[in-house]
Amino acid sequence: MNNSGKRILSFLLLAFLSFHFLCLINYASPLKSSSRCLNAITAMYGYPYFHQQWTVFVPTPVKKFDLMIRNGSGNKWQHWTSIVNHLLKRRKYNLTLGRETEILLITNSINYVSHDLGEINIVFKEKPDLQSFKVLEHAAKFYFRNFRCWKAGKEYELLLITHSPGKRTACYFKNLSLL
Repeated sequence: MNNSGKRILSFLLLAFLSFHFLCLINYASPLKSSSRCLNAITAMYGYPYFHQQWTVFVPTPVKKFDLMIRNGSGNKWQHWTSIVNHLLKRRKYNLTLGRETEILLITNSINYVSHDLGEINIVFKEKPDLQSFKVLEHAAKFYFRNFRCWKAGKEYELLLITHSPGKRTACYFKNLSLL
């Protein structure tokens, strides 16, 4: 290889290392750049270095959850959509962005609500007065705002299904509103 080829290769290697370290510093630093574009690039670049799936550290839980949502009003209700499966599919097809915060918000809120309600089948015609349900409701509204068409005043319903070994329970939350 001649001298000019070595210089170009050295320059490219130095440019990549500079990009690598600047992105990781911007990603890990509490002081972020004011540029949204730069923050998006560093988030996509830094995510695989700093985040791992929780299954690396703990075994798969025995209890499984599913949260279904549908919207509409009167006799015109849309089909049920699984929030958990939808977010997991989005994460699977876009590992660089991860969608980890949305998945953690939904799964943690489901876990707390199912613990507070116990293993019973129940239909709620009004919102339960539980702090854990308020978090779940916030997560459902977050899902609506980001992944579904959302309009103020729309009604929606939630169906929480819990699968334990040998037992399956469902909690149906009716008359919810996006106000």
